[in-house]
Amino acid sequence: MRKNLTVLISLAAVSLSACSATGPEQRPEVGESHPVTQSEALDAKAISTPLDAHLPSPGLMLTLRRAEARLTNQCLARLGYASHPMPAPKAQPSRRHSEFLVFSIPQAEEVGYNPPKDAIEAGSSRWDAKASKVQRGLLDGSLRRYKGRSVPRTGCAGEAADRIAKGSRLPDKMEGGGIELTRDDKASPTGVGDAQVELMRLDAIVATKRDPRYLKMIRAWSSCMTKAGYEYKSPEDALNDVRWDGDEISNKERSTAVTDMRCKKDVHYLAVADAVQSEYEEEVIQKREKELTQLRRNLSVWEENAEEVIRSRSASTASS
Repeated sequence: MRKNLTVLISLAAVSLSACSATGPEQRPEVGESHPVTQSEALDAKAISTPLDAHLPSPGLMLTLRRAEARLTNQCLARLGYASHPMPAPKAQPSRRHSEFLVFSIPQAEEVGYNPPKDAIEAGSSRWDAKASKVQRGLLDGSLRRYKGRSVPRTGCAGEAADRIAKGSRLPDKMEGGGIELTRDDKASPTGVGDAQVELMRLDAIVATKRDPRYLKMIRAWSSCMTKAGYEYKSPEDALNDVRWDGDEISNKERSTAVTDMRCKKDVHYLAVADAVQSEYEEEVIQKREKELTQLRRNLSVWEENAEEVIRSRSASTASS
């Protein structure tokens, strides 16, 4: 499986292609007030930027997924479909800032610019990817009747989403970085909160990639790559080199990725990118406080609804 950029990075690239080449006003150099020690680790998991505080917490996400699984399975059972129920959700690993395009040198030596093997295996084991055609029809509502029973208009997935979102105000559209997405009426609250914040983050990502401080650091990175025999103007150019599009991971890809990470370490890439992006995220938070306030209200309602679903299921199980 070849490299698979996240939606976030794809949208950022689209946004940047439409940007003017004119940079923003000159800002001060990145100061000592921002932590820089994580730059040596090349570990995006160690990064925490201001918008992260507005994402649903891992605990809340687990609660929402537990309720979603129970509601989905109840719907499938009501329709007479008993095969392949949604499994009990497990805690998810901490979020990664994939926009920073950093990973460990051992990973680069092993898989080049590809995702690590555990991430590929996790993606291939997704429950809905293994659903039958009939079950997918019940989940998304494309199958209108089953065993003489009417399927909900938006399917069992939509029915579960509606129950968890009851009483909240979901945005019809979400935008950031010049990109606008329309919310699918089957979309689960478990994904809407994340998507809303990550789209807002695109505003900061686009601004970061035009900031003189970031561009100065990127020129240093490019110079480092050139000295090692690699001609790339940006980390995105190295990542998206067409030579890496095949099914095999070449030694050239591995060596390029390793040099890329070493140069990022040399120019303190992660520390600079983190510090600059964090400044712009603070501006996004101020400009979009109304949306973030509504999101916080939504998260509270979703959590209350999800806990009610879990409590009601537990009570019915205890009484049976």
